[in-house]
Amino acid sequence: MKIKIKVPDYFDAFSCIGSACTDNCCIGWNVDIDRVTYQKYKAIQTLPLKSIIQKKVKENPYSYDPSVDYAYVKLKKGKKCAFLDEDKLCLIQKTCGESYLSNVCTTFPRLYNEIDGQLEGALGAACPEALRLFLLNPKGIQFKEKTITSKPHLINYKVDTSEPIYKGSPVESLLEIRNQSIAILQDRQMPFLERMTLLGYYVVGIENHDNPSNKFLKEGVDRIDLRKNKIEMKPTDRLDAFYKWMSQILDARQTVDNKRYLKRTEIFTEGFKQPIAVFQSAFDKVDHYFVEKPYVLENFYVNLCYKNLFPFTEAEGLFNAYLLFYIRLVMIYYELSGLVAIKGEINDQEVLDYLQCMTKAIEHHDRFFITCIDQLKETHKNTMDYIIKLSEE
Repeated sequence: MKIKIKVPDYFDAFSCIGSACTDNCCIGWNVDIDRVTYQKYKAIQTLPLKSIIQKKVKENPYSYDPSVDYAYVKLKKGKKCAFLDEDKLCLIQKTCGESYLSNVCTTFPRLYNEIDGQLEGALGAACPEALRLFLLNPKGIQFKEKTITSKPHLINYKVDTSEPIYKGSPVESLLEIRNQSIAILQDRQMPFLERMTLLGYYVVGIENHDNPSNKFLKEGVDRIDLRKNKIEMKPTDRLDAFYKWMSQILDARQTVDNKRYLKRTEIFTEGFKQPIAVFQSAFDKVDHYFVEKPYVLENFYVNLCYKNLFPFTEAEGLFNAYLLFYIRLVMIYYELSGLVAIKGEINDQEVLDYLQCMTKAIEHHDRFFITCIDQLKETHKNTMDYIIKLSEE
């Protein structure tokens, strides 16, 4: 069977490097087991696997999909998978082969969606090796069609935009809106922060029209006066307060298990305590880096936009999805600036390492995104006007 799939141009280059990886996908989050794999595990008689399975693999009473989380692995200390051995390799794969991996483990860091029968694939930035393939490419991310011989084990989002429930809603134009969002993010005639600004106004336009015409919305976006309405990244009192509010919600030391992110948290927290002139200089270095290499943030957000079907899946409400993009942007600038305030310089490897561990910390957090959106909504701050004013002195 031949199946067409649309993927970014970097997709086929990915290969897991196992114990040589700077992080480990078997540490720091829950490990789900699908029903078919669970049944395979229960039939294993080989020691020590049999005893580990008996003690650590349990049926999930809250399962939402038997092909994803029929069961789970009770984690060891440090939130490590019970099957992770001393060499940081999977005991299941070493003993029984790759065919015994669960659907989740087989798929990661690949993610798949199906829109109107069209299969799409991408890689997630929570994997260091995946992020390395696209983040620092100055040519940007392009997309291609290829053929595969079997359907992926897991489909994150399957959407038929012609269903009656979507009639007259933006979902009818999902692909057009997502593709236009990517086009805005990749428009190199503008600095990246201007692109982020236009993306926000574009999403506002979509939410304000019952049956949005992409052409009309794009023309409306083009009329935005960026001299008066533009997102900027500079450490104003308002933006300082916004970052502190976010970091209090995240409360990384209490809620994040990712040691690589927590290590950086300690460093950038010390960076925030430096004299104002030192932190301002660090902030300027970070800004200069992204101005000189605008493709870094472009690639990070284009990949996020593509795999998450922006602005339809990350939050309830299209503009709320955009707010999560903005929240990431503030985190990136402030936390990298804190790191640079201590380390003195910024480089590609530091940015790559930070973006990977930050992604792993927040995208799999139970409440961070939801709480941020809820509080912004409650205080009527979920608007473009509010975002723009955060950069004002």
